Amino acid sequence: MGIGQRVKRRVISTTTRRLLDLATRASDKNLLRLTVAFQRLLPKIPFYQNGLAAIRQMFEEGHQGIGAVRRILTEPSRKTVACLVDNMILGSFVEGYRRRYRFWEQHGIAPPAAVLFSPTMRCNLACEGCYAARYSRDVEMDRATVDRIIAESQEIGINVFTVLGGEPFLWPHLPEVFEDHPGAAFQVFTNGSLLDEAMIKRLARAGNVLVCLGLEGRRRSTERRRGRGSFDRALALMDLMRRERMLIAYSITVTRQNVDEVTDPEFVRLMLEQGAHLGWYFHYQPTGHCPQMESLPTPEQRARMRQRLRKARRELPILIVDFLNDGALTEGCMSAGRRYIHINHRGDVEPCIFVHFATDNIHKKSLAECLCSDFFRELRRHQPFNPNHLRPCMILDNPQFLRRAVAQCKAQPTHPDADAVLTRLAPEIDDYAQRYAALTAAGDS
Repeated sequence: MGIGQRVKRRVISTTTRRLLDLATRASDKNLLRLTVAFQRLLPKIPFYQNGLAAIRQMFEEGHQGIGAVRRILTEPSRKTVACLVDNMILGSFVEGYRRRYRFWEQHGIAPPAAVLFSPTMRCNLACEGCYAARYSRDVEMDRATVDRIIAESQEIGINVFTVLGGEPFLWPHLPEVFEDHPGAAFQVFTNGSLLDEAMIKRLARAGNVLVCLGLEGRRRSTERRRGRGSFDRALALMDLMRRERMLIAYSITVTRQNVDEVTDPEFVRLMLEQGAHLGWYFHYQPTGHCPQMESLPTPEQRARMRQRLRKARRELPILIVDFLNDGALTEGCMSAGRRYIHINHRGDVEPCIFVHFATDNIHKKSLAECLCSDFFRELRRHQPFNPNHLRPCMILDNPQFLRRAVAQCKAQPTHPDADAVLTRLAPEIDDYAQRYAALTAAGDS
């Protein structure tokens, strides 16, 4: 980056921070006016502009999403907010978009905005139904590979990274990666068992990390799957993070057994009281350890979950991501590089964290070459898979596209039994897809 570019970036960064600082103290009426300034700052593409339109609608309707944004901009430390501005708003939405656009012009396929990677699949827990439990645990990424993934990603405009596993903090280099890449934004999903006060303080000093703590609901449900003391440990860590003025998030695997508990307004309020700014809700997928349809929320539960979490978003100042049900917000499936990809511990480049098939490996090809694979192009050719964005998923809602792409491109399963979704579970998946299709035939009700 030349001197002129650095000066321009500093001016934009300072202006953006001042606008956000003003936003935390402005009336909703003045906030409406500020969206015009951000509209000029962000690239003129439908996805961003539609997002701003949705924000303006929130202001007009008194939606509590505005309260969630205010909390995100005022409760964390100044360094955390600065990293949010520089690494997300500028690094990803503005500068990153320009680089991604150049990549599209060159290769005819747009790169994602985020890369998910799992440096290890080792874990100190043995949670029933874990999506990662069938991967081999005798291989890990080396530090040089992770640094190369980040460098190649940033070169083409990707500045947001999600770290998964296994348990990510079993990989010994993780804190150093956060510290050595201060210009990147990281989100890490963890069971929290290896975090202590010293590590929380270290992550807070880095400022560019969002820690997402895994829960299954309240104490009984969480301890049933994650072991004794896991619920209280997560709440204690939230307390530490709140004192260090970090961004705080929780993550839920939603099953048929806990769906009503974790979408209960009182549970969401409990997370809010603990300081959570963000809640991730991932539907159980029939992948990984002993995949079974019996753990998947029923179509009726899934529809009820959508309505309950939307209500919570309207009424409580916390951001909630309903991974499978938010297809209307993401314009359908985000996988295969449309919005993100996943790189597993062996370097296999998978279209989705739950789609355990690959044709390419980061150890044999550059990231750019992997993104341009025939496998990803075939999936992208059919996205968003369905005009009804309440049915975005290529595993559960539109399985015919996954089956066709795997067959045509000779994609290989990345662990034993990964192909169960294509073979022995296929009849049950087809039945589920048909039942949910009938339930959502009227559209977004």
